[in-house]
Amino acid sequence: MIEVKVRKKSKVNKVYRADNALFLEQEAGIIRLVPQTADVIRISYTENGIFSPEQGKEFADLSGNCQWEYQENSQEICVLTDSLLVRIDRISGSVGYEKRDGKILLQEAERESKSVEEFDSYRTVASKNAKIEEVVTADGKKRRIKDAEKEFDRKLYHTRLSLKFDEEEMLFGLGQAEEGVWNLRHTTQYLHQANLKIAIPMLFSNKGYGILLSTQSPAIFDDTQYGSYLYTEADEYLDYFFLA
Repeated sequence: MIEVKVRKKSKVNKVYRADNALFLEQEAGIIRLVPQTADVIRISYTENGIFSPEQGKEFADLSGNCQWEYQENSQEICVLTDSLLVRIDRISGSVGYEKRDGKILLQEAERESKSVEEFDSYRTVASKNAKIEEVVTADGKKRRIKDAEKEFDRKLYHTRLSLKFDEEEMLFGLGQAEEGVWNLRHTTQYLHQANLKIAIPMLFSNKGYGILLSTQSPAIFDDTQYGSYLYTEADEYLDYFFLA
């Protein structure tokens, strides 16, 4: 028998403010917006109802001193700071960013802009049966564990943030790579640490904004005719900072 998984609806059913954050509850999950400064907003998405403090703990929380307000109607929810207007579509949960003077900076994809996929994470445990082998790499000889016992650690998530870029927009960043690509548009970039490769999960646009992924896992940037997204391999939930 084939099991058909029905995608839960993304319509925002409840909006409330708690401390320095705005929460938007959907059937599918919860979106959390935490303004950090007038120009920086942290956006998170979970489908298990939990925003673990482990995610993004390496970043300073500046939200206590940020002044902001929100408004809502039947079509959208708006978060306003001195510099930014953030619009969240009530039907899709898609987030858009613009300056207070009306300049549009970035828009998430119109459908399924944020998604997470749960998987079981395991860790290696000490064992007399573990086998260690020596391999030759571009960085010299390395010792690695070939066979070892593992035990269940916790549930983690693959995350995906789907975005819409302007046709003439240029994108930069993501660290140091070997391909010599300057403008990252219409490319696929794999973010991981390797010989002559330094991954930094920070994407810049010539429109005057940046996206900082809150992740310590491998990640992918993909911008093709089939769509554009940022993907992380293993996180507690989807989490990023928008910097104007």
